Amino acid sequence: MNTTPQLANVQCETCHGPGSHHNVDPARAPLKVDLDSELCGQCHQSCHGMCGDYYHPHYEQWSTSKHSTALAEIFWLPEYEESCLACHSTDYRLAPEDDKPAASDVLFSIECVACHRARGSQHVGQLRLLPEKLCAQCHTMGNAAPREEPDRPHVEFLHGVGGYALDGSPFPQLYTIPYMGIPGECAGCHVFREDYSGPDQPANSGHTFESNLLACEMCHAPGDAEVRLADVRAEIEPRLAGLAKYLDPADPLYVNPLTLTPEQLTQYYIARFDYEMVDADGSFGAHNAAYARLLLTEAEAFFGNLP
Repeated sequence: MNTTPQLANVQCETCHGPGSHHNVDPARAPLKVDLDSELCGQCHQSCHGMCGDYYHPHYEQWSTSKHSTALAEIFWLPEYEESCLACHSTDYRLAPEDDKPAASDVLFSIECVACHRARGSQHVGQLRLLPEKLCAQCHTMGNAAPREEPDRPHVEFLHGVGGYALDGSPFPQLYTIPYMGIPGECAGCHVFREDYSGPDQPANSGHTFESNLLACEMCHAPGDAEVRLADVRAEIEPRLAGLAKYLDPADPLYVNPLTLTPEQLTQYYIARFDYEMVDADGSFGAHNAAYARLLLTEAEAFFGNLP
């Protein structure tokens, strides 16, 4: 009551439902365990300024995020396979390793409890892991290498790892300021919280997971980050578009890998992989401008030197 008076009378049944039968026979009447974010949203939602410091629109903002539609988005994809559920389904993620549900049985996208422990944890926000570790569980390309697709290489890109030189050697790690200096790494920009300060400044829980340039102001003057991001995008986006022509069978510049020598083919897969890392990262250099330039320069060196 001294530290969280706003939680007075929030007890077990608030989340688990009526417990009288469970009290009589716990084995035969287990408590309900609901993974749906709508349950959390009964409390973790906006209250139009009526609750002062406790105004927190987590549920509304999560509902507009890609996390809320993560499960629905994958079933129609031609490359869908059951391993996708590890990052797109909460009930799959939280199930024991020896008792994972089948694709036909999963119900939930990436809900609140996928990232937060309802009964608390040692980490900020009751997170299951440190924020940088938590995001990296899914936003990673894993051990992908040339000839494979670098899917979701966000953490590798931020950390400046994963790309290759044309001779087949991995590039040395190229650190970035966000990786080295921003607490929470991904969460520092993508879960940036702004407290409620009146009708003209509603609260922002950061749970749309869109990047917030206000997070940049710990290092940059207001507006400076926006200009820097626009400049690097103006460089990276056309370079990506230029390389895409070499990989498009409908374009006159298309490079057919079947026409290449074995040595050229090895370099082709490396160049394509480096290009795809930048493209799949999706930040147009914002996550690591120097690494984007390094990877694109290597891809351009290959495609630009072909006859």
